[in-house]
Amino acid sequence: MVGKNWLYGFLKRHPKLDQRYPEKTSISRAKGINRVAINAFFDLLDSSYSKYKFSPNDIYNADETGTFTVANKPSKVLALRGKKQVNTLTSAERKVLVTAETCVNAAGNFLPPMFVFPRKKENPVLMNDAPPGSFAVYYESVWINKERINKFLVWFKKFIEHSNPGPKKPVLIIDGHNSHTKSLELVSLARANNVVLLCFPPHMTHRLQSVDVSFMAPLPR
Repeated sequence: MVGKNWLYGFLKRHPKLDQRYPEKTSISRAKGINRVAINAFFDLLDSSYSKYKFSPNDIYNADETGTFTVANKPSKVLALRGKKQVNTLTSAERKVLVTAETCVNAAGNFLPPMFVFPRKKENPVLMNDAPPGSFAVYYESVWINKERINKFLVWFKKFIEHSNPGPKKPVLIIDGHNSHTKSLELVSLARANNVVLLCFPPHMTHRLQSVDVSFMAPLPR
């Protein structure tokens, strides 16, 4: 039977190999990756660049991420070597999912994020130490589709204020969720304010979306 010594020897003989923790990927995301859809997206992106001549300051990528108010596992602490058990006080607080809409442009400038709290009443204390310019909205559920459309419209109006679109149009690249692609109010608002909207192909943001890959993915770690 193959044991640890064989594995260590195998890795030593093949230095290009390494042990890694695999990233969790849903079946829909795994099946969604296909070259045809990716090429079609970049063809559309290229034609938009050629038509509107976007500068790095005019290319925006927005994404929503969620994190729990209670950590899944405690941070490491210093303890005497050899001690069998190290305890820590735990909070009896129930985990609550808080989401944030973030946006960055190709020049590296971030827009103030919008925080979404699953509650009815406003609580200014929740925004203590938030980045300057951040704002909060409150909904009973952060995932109900109608409420997702409403809160994205709230954020999009703030985006228009910050991006200050004029004759030179900015482009906002977002995922293809229904709250973005099936909102006539969003499309009308974008057209009225000279904002170009582009959507990533379904189930591919974990590979194509820069905010998701470079910022959101490491955030909960």
